[in-house]
Amino acid sequence: MKMLIALLFVLFGVNNLVFAQLPITSFPFASRNFDVKSLSLGSATVSLPDQNGNTRINPAGFGEKGVLQVSPDWSILVVPQIDSFREYRMNANYDFGNSAIAFRVQRMETGEQKPAFFYPTAFGQKFNTNDMFTSLSYSHSFKNNFRIGASLNYLYGGESTGSSISARKTEAVDTWSVDLGFQYEFSKRMDNLTLRPNFGMSLTNFGQPVEYFDPGSSDPLPTKLQAGVGITISSINKVFDRKQFELTLLQNASKIMARTELKGSDSNMQFSAMNPFKALIRSWDSYRYFDGHNTITVALIEQIWWHSGVEIKWIETLSIRMGLEQAGKWEERLSYWSVGAGLDLYYLVFDYAYLSDTYAADDYGDYFSGSHWQLTGRIPLDGNKPETILSEFFK
Repeated sequence: MKMLIALLFVLFGVNNLVFAQLPITSFPFASRNFDVKSLSLGSATVSLPDQNGNTRINPAGFGEKGVLQVSPDWSILVVPQIDSFREYRMNANYDFGNSAIAFRVQRMETGEQKPAFFYPTAFGQKFNTNDMFTSLSYSHSFKNNFRIGASLNYLYGGESTGSSISARKTEAVDTWSVDLGFQYEFSKRMDNLTLRPNFGMSLTNFGQPVEYFDPGSSDPLPTKLQAGVGITISSINKVFDRKQFELTLLQNASKIMARTELKGSDSNMQFSAMNPFKALIRSWDSYRYFDGHNTITVALIEQIWWHSGVEIKWIETLSIRMGLEQAGKWEERLSYWSVGAGLDLYYLVFDYAYLSDTYAADDYGDYFSGSHWQLTGRIPLDGNKPETILSEFFK
């Protein structure tokens, strides 16, 4: 009976028959990784330490001792049938040695949707709205190379004229969420090489549901659990007093920990977000959704996102990267493969990534496809003034 009522809800446009994953979550953009280096590595960076913009993946993995790092960025992301998404952000972090702090602010402006409201999307979208995310992160390193971190996030969604699942006007909404994570790394010497295996895990965007798409309904946050391993193999031989090469291999898996459930009497059934603590326990079975034609059952293994990345770096300056992100079944339009490059001049770091969507453009695809650029400025505040690779050439 409940399934019949839910199907009627779908047919009359009240909601999608989706019980899990990104299409049902509030603030869906909060789940997306915008760090260009991480994107070029398939977002497989939950275990990778000392990264500048990695707080979105793991609040334990950021910072460089004694250095203030700042990354301003903006981009226009275009998807067929929708005008554009405009994204602006600023990351800043500083590592005191055993402790590090980071601040991130991000604004997302969505364009007006042109066609009818019903078509398959990778996640629910509001249009004519502004979303803003502000985050303060802290991490601490222990002597045994174990690092923990946490972020407090403030999420704000502006008033909207509608969404991809409803034409109903929505009011402004705000909420808080937390991120938690840890990393562990150790090193081992082998002939002329140093091996540094690393492990990491994080839980991001954990918080109470909000009325994001429709007044009177509750939508869960895009809580994500991600875990992974990696290894960095570096040469002990040096050129210009820098390591000759470094090779990094990364493999991660992640899962959206968000669920809705039907509640109420047979005459008044509606979808309601599951309590986030309950969802952590109940998100390990199959779920169902309506794709516009059929009710689809998604097994646990099909809900897992897989992330892979490889980077090779020469004389700690020039990097070449490749990555692959294979999204879960309902979000598979967000899958991509990537290539990228990095140029580290110490005081200025340039990162580039090209993302190729695995879906054709006329199948809506992912608005992230294409080129992405990022500049990071480094300002040493500990009195040190390291020489750049350029100074070595002009000695």
